[in-house]
Amino acid sequence: MTTELESWVVQWARLARAVPRGRVAAGLLVDFVQDPRQDAARIAVFPVRAASAALRVSPVLLLDALECLADAGLLRWSWREAGASADPWAVVTLTGA
Repeated sequence: MTTELESWVVQWARLARAVPRGRVAAGLLVDFVQDPRQDAARIAVFPVRAASAALRVSPVLLLDALECLADAGLLRWSWREAGASADPWAVVTLTGA
């Protein structure tokens, strides 16, 4: 990861954790974008129920956190049904910082 991206991610995480209810999703999203397989992407795609289970929060709380971060201008997001799977996928693009 480049120093520029590392700096951006640290700044983004600091801002995201300051958003009321944003802290729930901030660490998860930082982990996704810092993954070396992402090639410095600012996009995260993940199953909502599986991610909420990993965070030990309800899916509703995770979606609320994404909405709060979007309202703060730190990300854009949508969710998509995953075919036969009952678990929708969140598609998140980090912005801001």
